[in-house]
Amino acid sequence: MHADGYADLRWALPIAMVVLLMPPVLLLFDRHVLIGGIPLLHVYLFVVWLAFILATRWLARRLTKSTEPAEEPRDRS
Repeated sequence: MHADGYADLRWALPIAMVVLLMPPVLLLFDRHVLIGGIPLLHVYLFVVWLAFILATRWLARRLTKSTEPAEEPRDRS
């Protein structure tokens, strides 16, 4: 993917996070279901939050790599 594609993701990632945390989506997970003793809604919120952090870290690294100038070889004389 080119740097422009990563720049597009820079805008899409926060929008996806907002959509995933909107009340209509949250209501899908607001059930009386426990996963390891933890309510399903809490598990969903933690997973979305963690995924957002990891995706942001990944995207930041990709954007940094695509905008860094190439290093010039050093003269060893």
